[in-house]
Amino acid sequence: MHDRRVVLVSMPWAFLEMPSIALGLLSSVLQRGGIVPVARSFNLTFMEWLRLHLTGPDEALSLLDYRAISSAASAGLGDWLFSVPPFRASAPEEDARYLERLARDEVLPARLLGRLEAVRAQVPAFIDACVEELLGHAPALVGFSTTFNQNVPSLLLARRLKERAPHVRVVFGGANCDGPMGQGLLDAFDCVDVVVQGEAEALIVELVEDILAGRPLPPRRGVLARGVAVPEGEAPRVRMDDVPVPDYGFFFEELARTGFRQELVPDVKLPVETARGCWWGQKQHCTFCGLNGSSMAFRSKSVERALRDFEELSARHRWLDFVAVDNIIDLGYLRELLPRLEERGLDLRVFYETKANLTRQQVRDMRAAGIHRIQPGIESLSTPILKLMRKGVAAWQNVRLLKWCAQYDVRVSWNILYGFPQEPEAEYPRMAASLGALSHLEPPRLSRLHVQRFSPYHQSPERFGLRLGGPLFHYPHVYPQRGAQLEALAYDFEYAHVDGRDPEAYVGGLRRAVEHWGQVHARDRGRLTWRRGPGFVRVVDERAAVGYASYLLEGPQAEAWLACEEGASAAQVHRALHEAGHTGLGEADVASFLGELAEAGLVYAADQRFVSLALRERPEVPG
Repeated sequence: MHDRRVVLVSMPWAFLEMPSIALGLLSSVLQRGGIVPVARSFNLTFMEWLRLHLTGPDEALSLLDYRAISSAASAGLGDWLFSVPPFRASAPEEDARYLERLARDEVLPARLLGRLEAVRAQVPAFIDACVEELLGHAPALVGFSTTFNQNVPSLLLARRLKERAPHVRVVFGGANCDGPMGQGLLDAFDCVDVVVQGEAEALIVELVEDILAGRPLPPRRGVLARGVAVPEGEAPRVRMDDVPVPDYGFFFEELARTGFRQELVPDVKLPVETARGCWWGQKQHCTFCGLNGSSMAFRSKSVERALRDFEELSARHRWLDFVAVDNIIDLGYLRELLPRLEERGLDLRVFYETKANLTRQQVRDMRAAGIHRIQPGIESLSTPILKLMRKGVAAWQNVRLLKWCAQYDVRVSWNILYGFPQEPEAEYPRMAASLGALSHLEPPRLSRLHVQRFSPYHQSPERFGLRLGGPLFHYPHVYPQRGAQLEALAYDFEYAHVDGRDPEAYVGGLRRAVEHWGQVHARDRGRLTWRRGPGFVRVVDERAAVGYASYLLEGPQAEAWLACEEGASAAQVHRALHEAGHTGLGEADVASFLGELAEAGLVYAADQRFVSLALRERPEVPG
């Protein structure tokens, strides 16, 4: 193998604490094909640049500040910071209006908003430094992986590179190249020579070989190039077990050269991919979801291969923290992969995305296997609104999952989304009133609905009661293009409800309740626990809103409590009591007692189900 003058680049505002899985995978694929690329994490380089150049008390940018900017992708902030000449002509009045909008929407704290201009002023010199470094490798090809707010940083660097070295071929790939967005990039920016759509593993070696040899590019599915026809049909897909283990050596080499390595290392996580697509989306596409534009088809690695990825990455990089980038965990892994991971006895810490209808045993097995954090797509605590989303779960199941996660020390990342077309407004004050009983569980973030390309709401807005209004507000402040060209580049879109509703008019109470929940949880979440004795249950409530309360439940009351552990209707609890020999109680008596428990905040009542909220105090051994 030898250096064939190929450089792969990941630009800001990719998260600092994770290497680019795209660069890691393509590096491995190219090496397997006899090409040794250079991979560069210019997001780390940019943070180091800012650390060295923004030294004033009102200028310095912390790692948390970087993450806040990176997380504001839906407001286009990362792109706007790099939207400077020669990418876009100076427009002070437009920029002022954009910053006013960010302040109004409280996208960032005022302290950080005041530092954005200083960050932006560093961009031209940083880009010039990147060009110099790229030219130092004498590249024939530079490939950019672009997702979310990496587009403009990548385009700005590509343009400056082309001005200095027109012969260098620039290739773009990643989620921002999916569907019409890829053709939009090629049509709008002459600094982009080739756009790869979909999975690059099956075609990247041949494509790079053609470019390095100076050969005309033949038509290929999944490859867009000027003057080259695209064959009909889908781009090729690879077998998941044929995808190589990513090589993240470039990331750790880059990190070692920074002055913030010691601060960042505790948060570093390695991306691992065990599946592509979404098995739930194949059955029922969630109405708001814009992921998997190219293909929803779900494919996963074999259990043996998934184990190999975790073990090989951990051994190679001496690392134990991972983020699975899968859209959803393979259900088969819950039965087969988790026990194998537990058997290995490794102290892994893994993040996975899941559905919310997990059982207690599944959550327990996850924690035993090292899955310490999940994103289960809860999205709401209203079953009618969940049905509008096509989530396939009910509110009581979402609450039950929060309890299981607290019981087994699995962190939960989740949102309450609002603003869905035709959502019943009365659900919002009802949800707000119910949150006080959940203060000991993981709190959510409240987020307004975004209409994203590829989602059912974007593809058929009128059918769902929406009216699209073009690209989201930030796009004209970021790109010089207008009209159809700007439309092709956009991923997020403005919209209005056909019935004229304004969700902000009825979500205020819920917003205040969510904020209070977060504050209580951060300050003192308190405890709600239960213990079982012979013929009785003792429930102790030490949550901040209560102070201290102790409940002794005996006989049928204790049995009723135990029957609510998994979530049950009054009829089911009544039947359980009869089976336990408590035949003197009617269903109305049972329903009345369950109502008292709900009033005391000891059970959560929704969908005619009652879910006990206390965590069992006795430690349980997973497995």
